[in-house]
Amino acid sequence: MQTGEYNDAIAILLMRTVTGILFFFQGYDKLFNVKIANVVRTFSEPLSKFRISQSFLKPSIALSSVIELVCGILLFIGLGKNISLYFLAIDLIFVAFIFSSMKAMWDMQYFFPRLLLIVILLFCLPEQDLFSLDNLLDFSIKVGQ
Repeated sequence: MQTGEYNDAIAILLMRTVTGILFFFQGYDKLFNVKIANVVRTFSEPLSKFRISQSFLKPSIALSSVIELVCGILLFIGLGKNISLYFLAIDLIFVAFIFSSMKAMWDMQYFFPRLLLIVILLFCLPEQDLFSLDNLLDFSIKVGQ
């Protein structure tokens, strides 16, 4: 294997693990530190003009937080990378909708880097992600045949 291929694999590892860490702690914080009820309280008043009820908002925020937590862990270890990226992409669409509903010109300093990392990782081929459990398990299945 050539240096360029290792550099690609290390770059993907870095992007994948950093993205996983960012989403994991975002979900963890909403679930265990800030708590879902407080997040709902923060968004309830600004979204009331759209008649979005707390009975919809609370499970949506809880689901979003669980997706961020679980998919963050999976990205970190490199297991189920593509499905995790798909769920996180849907989560980002939901977040963009909520924040844009509240304020058309909202601060994207936390959102945009996550969006960019997800998009770049979606362009990476699975065989380039050498240092992942997906790759290791695929390799071990091929060796066992």
